[in-house]
Amino acid sequence: MNLDYGFLWATFLKALRGLGVTFELTAVALLVGIPFGFVIAIVNIRKTPILHQFFRLFISFMRSTPAVVQIFIAYFGLPKLLIAITDALGMDVNVYDIPPIFYAFTVFSLIEISCLAEVFRAALS
Repeated sequence: MNLDYGFLWATFLKALRGLGVTFELTAVALLVGIPFGFVIAIVNIRKTPILHQFFRLFISFMRSTPAVVQIFIAYFGLPKLLIAITDALGMDVNVYDIPPIFYAFTVFSLIEISCLAEVFRAALS
């Protein structure tokens, strides 16, 4: 069996084109995750009654479900929720005009918030 170096090189170049989006996604997730993660860590250390329980549930859910499942939930479930909200408020908004990268920003920011909240909580403790 021979290794096809031409195929490997072509695939590498295709993957390299997505590097900019990866860096953008990482930067947005970190910029959103750092301040919110720090606030959640403070709330969890002080054990604020209702918020502490809500954030523990949030962190547990975000860290225990795979990112692919969360992306599917956001990409297919969030538009349905937004349609229900805009219909209830009587707004005429087409939620399908929202670019798909918005859902990726949302999911990865939430994942980053939950991970950084635990990192900050451990560091502060």
